[in-house]
Amino acid sequence: MRQTPLTAACSGGNEKIVQLLIEKGSEINQVDGLGQIPLTAACSGGNENVVWLLLDKGNDVNQVGDIEQTHLTGACSIGHEEIVQLLINRGCDVNQVDGIGQTPLTAACNLGYDKILQLLIDKGSDVNRVDGMGQTPLTVACSNISEKIIRVLIDKGSEINKINGIGLTPLTAACRVVNDKIVQLLLDKGSEVNQVDGMRQTPLTVACSNGSEKIIHVLIDKGSEVNQVDDMGQTPLTSACYPGSDKIVQLLINKGSEVNKVDGMGQTPLKAACYRGYDKLVQLLIDNESAVNQFDGMGQTPLTAACNRGYDKIVELLLDKGSDVNQVDGMGQTPLTSACYPGNITIVQLLIDKGSEVNQVDAMGQTPLTAACYGGHEKIVHLLIENGSGVNQVDSIEQTPLTAACNGGDKKIVQLIINKGSDVNQGDAMGQTPLTVACYGGHEKIVQLLIEKGSHVNQGDNMGQTPLTAACREGHEEIVHLLIEKGSDVNQVDDIGQTPLTAARYRGNDKIVQLLIDKGCDITSADANGKTTLTFFFM
Repeated sequence: MRQTPLTAACSGGNEKIVQLLIEKGSEINQVDGLGQIPLTAACSGGNENVVWLLLDKGNDVNQVGDIEQTHLTGACSIGHEEIVQLLINRGCDVNQVDGIGQTPLTAACNLGYDKILQLLIDKGSDVNRVDGMGQTPLTVACSNISEKIIRVLIDKGSEINKINGIGLTPLTAACRVVNDKIVQLLLDKGSEVNQVDGMRQTPLTVACSNGSEKIIHVLIDKGSEVNQVDDMGQTPLTSACYPGSDKIVQLLINKGSEVNKVDGMGQTPLKAACYRGYDKLVQLLIDNESAVNQFDGMGQTPLTAACNRGYDKIVELLLDKGSDVNQVDGMGQTPLTSACYPGNITIVQLLIDKGSEVNQVDAMGQTPLTAACYGGHEKIVHLLIENGSGVNQVDSIEQTPLTAACNGGDKKIVQLIINKGSDVNQGDAMGQTPLTVACYGGHEKIVQLLIEKGSHVNQGDNMGQTPLTAACREGHEEIVHLLIEKGSDVNQVDDIGQTPLTAARYRGNDKIVQLLIDKGCDITSADANGKTTLTFFFM
């Protein structure tokens, strides 16, 4: 049983049953299975007569049960003024913190009980006390839009610029809940309009992030600095660009916000708008002289940001306004490789039409074609080849389009590139051929296609590794079958001394080991360490 009969009766408010249970020996301070004491049950239920009875029978007025609610916070939470008065008269501690961190005063502020608030203050409640949840009474009242309570607290000495335990000032709390009347009240009572709170934000950046035009007007009229960088690194203008309010952005610009200012997080307003896909806002910023080729602090341009995110309308707008179509950004990407990664063909076509160099290697070493091949974007691969991309061009990391396509695992792209003249045996920087790449990745259909198109099944890479040792090492049994059928040498030793059999055995691929033995593998041949397959069987 979770409740005792006495706490159940106290919750229900049946005074006669409570009297009877006490007369029959019920313990009035017993904590039940729910963690409640009879008195807190009566207070939380608003049962004043039962509270009187329990107190007269000697109930401890400051006892806390296992749910750690005090009698007084229970009464304050339901707004029962008479019970609050009764408990205080019997010696209840008006500043006692309950188990969830509330004081009676913050409990009253939370639900807007102004009469109880006044009573608690008159009886000595500390108006500036930070409760166990980090709240002050004033920030609670501001967060819950209790104007009358706010006025009482300020009149009773609440510190109007005090930062609470979770980092809010009363003003930033009011800005977060978007209440312009309370913001105006706090400013009239002396709130500092440019104060950075414990969450490192100013009131203006909070208001801009929440899109509250009225509050922004109020703050600016009271002297908010429109170019102030808060401790999170944001300016009001970049903060306003995230929710995308054209009116607020225009307001800030009209009030003197610098449109090309890089904030402490490395963002420009235009880059922020491009990243979020706000085409109307992008147009507005450009009309107000935002620099379309400006690098932000992270190295991106507005154009590469829009290309990466796939916003074709913004890309077209930026190009029309003079964005450099071949500019390599600070992260090493060109607009075209940025568009080829996510695979937006509309943007790729736009960039090509505006003069993008289809064979340009970006600072990360990739060409647009290798980026599209790796990403598996068949239509873009076709478009790039039609516009002159070299199918055998080795990029700066010496990857070919075909090895990139084999890595990506898209057979249609592999087929397309081969049909356009790609060399099926051309090695990359590591000497890997398309076939060894496909074997590593376990792409059986691509392996089949490459062999049909003339890939050498015994060709080693720079380490002498063959397609067969690659497939054995990665455990791709069907590919091992296929390679052996097509003439792979089951006893070939690579340059690090491995045979297909020792490669399979190192990785514990017993089925492949048995398959190789069945296909004539020499189990007595030793690898570079002098170990034979027989050695493994006796380890």
